[in-house]
Amino acid sequence: MDLLGLLYEEDDIKIWCSEMIDFKTEWRCFIRYKEILDIRRYKGDWDTKIDVKVVENAIDSFISQPNSYALDFGINKSGETILVEVNDGHSLGTYGLSSAHYAKFLSARWSELTQTEDYLNFN
Repeated sequence: MDLLGLLYEEDDIKIWCSEMIDFKTEWRCFIRYKEILDIRRYKGDWDTKIDVKVVENAIDSFISQPNSYALDFGINKSGETILVEVNDGHSLGTYGLSSAHYAKFLSARWSELTQTEDYLNFN
């Protein structure tokens, strides 16, 4: 129903769906210039652990990644770290990210979109 009104019969649109997964916890990984800027829990149990190697492998595998984006991962009942979705970095909430990191995160993507210099491109 989310796509109702957006689809046209003449369009050949591929839609990928996965099986339902019961996540214990969900995490948002803020990625800036191909590096993990921060990882914030946004839903679920506080005592689960995200597998950072899985996150790093996802970053390395994302060939056409923008200057900033978020990778959302879920931890299932078996403790596996599973990619849920990828979100563009131009309009995401902070989820507790520090204001300095959030400004750098937004600036990285905005400068890319506007083809201007990123004045906050420093550590």
